[in-house]
Amino acid sequence: MSFRTLAADKRAEVQTRMLSSEVLDARKYPDIAFTSTAIESAGPDRWTVTGRLSIHGETRSTTFSVVRLGGRYRGTAVVKQLDFGIQPISIVGGTAKVKAELHVEFDIVAQDSR
Repeated sequence: MSFRTLAADKRAEVQTRMLSSEVLDARKYPDIAFTSTAIESAGPDRWTVTGRLSIHGETRSTTFSVVRLGGRYRGTAVVKQLDFGIQPISIVGGTAKVKAELHVEFDIVAQDSR
């Protein structure tokens, strides 16, 4: 069972628990931040980005690939919740679980600010 297939009330329960002190503790740690420390070319229109990711009061080094397609920059960063002191949750008697390893996909559109 995935988050998308849960009934609306169960999705709301997961969202509430994720933001609570039980998981992300969003009141105490309202921000998730990433600061790049290095960007290296990995070929035409490809880069390897390294930086510091801060979640839940913990900061860890992370590396991920970025590809430029037209004016867009796309990639996926893998986040292991346990690395940030977060215990993945489950609901509905354990039939719906949040995975311990999350894949955060991004798609950034470059715009000229002039």
